[in-house]
Amino acid sequence: APIKRAFLYMPFMHSESMAHQRTSVKLFEEIKETGNLRSAQRHFDVIERFGRFPHRNKILKRHSSREEEVFLQELDQLSNAHTMARYGANQQIEKTTIPC
Repeated sequence: APIKRAFLYMPFMHSESMAHQRTSVKLFEEIKETGNLRSAQRHFDVIERFGRFPHRNKILKRHSSREEEVFLQELDQLSNAHTMARYGANQQIEKTTIPC
């Protein structure tokens, strides 16, 4: 079943290996109906651009480049805008990290 395959493919999407990212996109192209291809492509783009997931830097005690810091700030602003649009300005939503 495609949904079971998608679950098995998740480690490829969340790997910081470019080879794994290429595999991820290829695998998710085969099961487009699961709706994961766009996410796989976004993960691929981040690894292609930075060679890693910048949001993991802090927890892994890695130094962030200025470009990574700007990227993370932009993601935070997009996340806040999405939260405002979805839940309204008066909602108190606990902030979480970007999943990857």
